[in-house]
Amino acid sequence: MDDTRDESAFPAFSGVPWGRRLFDLAIGGAIVLAVVGALDLPWAAKLFPISVGTATLALWIFHVVNAWRGTRASQAAFDATSESAEGWPAVRMWGWMLGYLVLLPLLGFLPASVAFIVGFLRIEGRTSWLTVLVVGALALGLTGGLGLALNVYWPQGVLGDLVPWATTF
Repeated sequence: MDDTRDESAFPAFSGVPWGRRLFDLAIGGAIVLAVVGALDLPWAAKLFPISVGTATLALWIFHVVNAWRGTRASQAAFDATSESAEGWPAVRMWGWMLGYLVLLPLLGFLPASVAFIVGFLRIEGRTSWLTVLVVGALALGLTGGLGLALNVYWPQGVLGDLVPWATTF
């Protein structure tokens, strides 16, 4: 069974698997739904989601045109030690994202974000402890400082319920 469109009907899109097309179309549909859903909000509340949604939709269109026409990223964009995004490395990345999503309700936003950054840089990036500590401190300082400046309430999680001072910036 052929996994691509009929080459004679859509010659520019030949060679693109159906699974990729369906995934790309589902992502585009989610973006459109988010923008349309924001249209009913008051002016101040819909400005940000519509702006970001419109920019994301433009980037999505650019991605679909390039991906479906067969344009590939230059090898110069990848270093010699990088692995392909297919197979187990992709599963590992999804595992990191899932782990971060699990940490968020447990630790709260700030500690989970710092733990994710430190763990990812140390394990996946194989960076030195000095770099990990500097980037972790910068992430905590910038995120926490921005939260203080804008009076943002960061979700606390279970740790914040048990030990409130541990998650307060």
